[in-house]
Amino acid sequence: MRALIAFALVLASACDEPNIRKEKQIDAASFRRTLQCASRRVTPPADCESVREAARNIESIRIEPTGPSSARYVITLRDRGTHDVVYAEFPGQITNEITDADIPYSVKSR
Repeated sequence: MRALIAFALVLASACDEPNIRKEKQIDAASFRRTLQCASRRVTPPADCESVREAARNIESIRIEPTGPSSARYVITLRDRGTHDVVYAEFPGQITNEITDADIPYSVKSR
């Protein structure tokens, strides 16, 4: 019985391991700055040139609510086989900033 449980744990961790390597967590402040620099509706801050390039690399964003006022934002990038992950408030101003940057997004149902 112990061997079966150990095998199940090894199998489960092996299945999760590729996802860990393909995701990079970034902080919410950096994410919001990227969105603000990519905005097409609001005048972005002056020092946004390098950040604007990073924003152009965002293909889409999937929002996965994690609680009543928070979510996991999974950012799919065009040029890499990885995803950036941000944990931040939801709903909130970030959704408006994603829209202002003309980045397609979806919200996973709770």
